[in-house]
Amino acid sequence: MARDITQRKRAEEALRASEAELKEAQRVARLGSWSMDVKTGQVAWSDELYRMMGFDPSRPPLSILRTWADLHARELGAAQHRLGQHRAYRRAYELQLETVRADGSNGWMLARGEPVLDAHGAIAGLRGIARIFSARKQAEAARHESETAFQTLADSVPQMVWMCTPDGLNAYFQPAVGGVHRE
Repeated sequence: MARDITQRKRAEEALRASEAELKEAQRVARLGSWSMDVKTGQVAWSDELYRMMGFDPSRPPLSILRTWADLHARELGAAQHRLGQHRAYRRAYELQLETVRADGSNGWMLARGEPVLDAHGAIAGLRGIARIFSARKQAEAARHESETAFQTLADSVPQMVWMCTPDGLNAYFQPAVGGVHRE
């Protein structure tokens, strides 16, 4: 007995090509994906998410407890609360989380997720994406620190302080000098 398996082989090759393209797109975008089985608590990460977090993709699937351990301690409560709401209201969510990488360093991640419903409408799992944005968060912190230092300096000098934009518009005007408000 002989069967022609040409169609099946083509479909398998198309699937492999599609999976390779998805992995490459995630690598280029620095975007990882994940899923979780609600019953078992098992979490699956894409290879890119493993790389972003500094873990070896060949390690066994993560549990939700191990995933929680990868969050910074102060983020854990907020994440658990949001996921609880996510499950209760069956809607998508977005979280900015401080994470702990495999080497112990901290970073920032934007995580988006949604419920996966079974045939009866019950939540069978969760799925989503994660994107590292540590550099942007660090730049925001540096900008805030710089603005705070400038404000402290401007408020402490007894002379009038102002800044103008290149076109001559006031960008900053110290409202009071020596306790006297100047208009």
